[in-house]
Amino acid sequence: MPIIPTVGRRYLKTRLVLLGLYTALVLGAITMIFPFLTMLTTGMKSSVDQNDGRIIPAYLRDRRALFAKYAEDKYADSPDEINFAFGTAVSNAAKVELPTRQFPADLVAKWDEFVAGLKAEDYSIGFRVTVVRPTSLLNEKYQEFCIAHFHNDLTALNARYTEENAQFQTLEPPIELLHRRDFQFRDDQKTRDWLEFKPTLPAYFRIPVRADRVFQEFLKIQYNGDIKKLNAAWKTDYLNIQQIPFGAEPPNAAARADWVQCLRERMPYRYLLIKGADGKFHNALAGVDLTDYKQRTALETRVQNAKDDELAPATLEMEFAQKAGVKPTDLIGIQEAADWKHVQQSMGELRTDFATRNYRYVLNYILLHGRAVWVTVIFCAIMVLSQLIVNPLCAYALSRFPMRSTGRILLFLLATMAFPAEVAMIPSFLLLKNFNMLNTFWALVLPGVASGYAIFLLKGFFDSLPRELYEAGTMDGASEMTMFRRVALPLSKPVFAVIALQAFLGAYGAFMYAFLVCQDQKMWTVMVWLYELQVRAPKFVTMAALTISAIPTLLVFLFAQNVIMRGIILPTEK
Repeated sequence: MPIIPTVGRRYLKTRLVLLGLYTALVLGAITMIFPFLTMLTTGMKSSVDQNDGRIIPAYLRDRRALFAKYAEDKYADSPDEINFAFGTAVSNAAKVELPTRQFPADLVAKWDEFVAGLKAEDYSIGFRVTVVRPTSLLNEKYQEFCIAHFHNDLTALNARYTEENAQFQTLEPPIELLHRRDFQFRDDQKTRDWLEFKPTLPAYFRIPVRADRVFQEFLKIQYNGDIKKLNAAWKTDYLNIQQIPFGAEPPNAAARADWVQCLRERMPYRYLLIKGADGKFHNALAGVDLTDYKQRTALETRVQNAKDDELAPATLEMEFAQKAGVKPTDLIGIQEAADWKHVQQSMGELRTDFATRNYRYVLNYILLHGRAVWVTVIFCAIMVLSQLIVNPLCAYALSRFPMRSTGRILLFLLATMAFPAEVAMIPSFLLLKNFNMLNTFWALVLPGVASGYAIFLLKGFFDSLPRELYEAGTMDGASEMTMFRRVALPLSKPVFAVIALQAFLGAYGAFMYAFLVCQDQKMWTVMVWLYELQVRAPKFVTMAALTISAIPTLLVFLFAQNVIMRGIILPTEK
């Protein structure tokens, strides 16, 4: 029967009261939903947009924001890498704008084709992890390759690579310093497997080793990054160092000394030509083994002693410019145009990847670390069952067979609620240690089997049940256990649902006590693993982890809400 009858709802005052109640409930719901939405959408972001304050990530509808996020992802959130590739001067990835310089579509297509045909030493791979981002597209694909390559045998991988990876998900691809002038791939098994994997990646993963970058890095050191000082020395008017190309010849006579010095001291040997005794230019690495110290030293001496006109560049830009019929100096920004072309062609795929990547990482982290899921499921199940067995039996006994000391017993049970759970942690730990129960389910379950609050709640519920029901059962010859099972329990389902939910929440959300009594990683619960993750994870990954951890609780409440809501109504007529 409703509290306010249908007739009563016709009055204006009653309707205003109902309107006020529903308004308060809606506002209360919003105050709960808004933080959850903030947590959910922050888990879809990264370092470039995690603090923008937007509920809906900008990249889901804004092309510029999507391009900035792509640049952050591909170039490892490094403004220097972005500026070297795009010819810009942004201070961080969030300030990346859409390309302003227009290149002919056929020229960009030729550049993509040229990059796709480069040798392994002529391009590095983007989409790597960073200090603030523990997962990346490259790592995901590399780990998938290694899992297939080693048939999911981590022991074989560690033995072959001489590493100690705990999971395939901790495996990192090798670092390539391709801009170093004496770079050469290591002769080990991991590098050989990497060179097998590297060409299988899509062409948009590739970042060509450009002489422009080598020259610009040299100039930043030479002039302390001061473009005004450089313009004064060269008599030029460049807006930033990233606009300065490295061509077959220096920009002007004033820049020749810096151009030659960069060629002599910084340019990778594989892009350096040196005049031989026959009067012709040859690649500096011809007939030279860089792994041999004497040959490497002899090459360095030869380059340092060569005259200015005996050195010349043979860069990738020059090679492409010759094939495409353009000047190398006209290629500043073509990589930005190529990246923007890929973003335009893959907007839906990129948005889906950015929106789900953190969540995929957290799920992999949980599912593949130890036995977290199974430990948590078993722990929660045992805790719920034990509380639904021990507490009802105790409460039923206190209700059906009251004693003089019943009041004192209830007072003692309620007193346990007056102290924080942390107070009992150390005594519980020492007791469990004496019984050799640490790192077992006994240690997780036993201290929480009996609940003073649950016993108090159940006793009050059992006391409210009509005594006539027990008297009828006694007259029919039913035993106490039969009446407990056939009379008390069926009528107590709503309260049982509340107690079961509290037991589940207590077990599922425990991490401090669970870590204290189970320090073996094989017995860590999901919450312990997530706590360990958030210690080193950035904000957006932590939010994704918190969102995922909240889902089981939300589902349990949704499925049990009808029973739980009935639990707030005490039985008056049965």
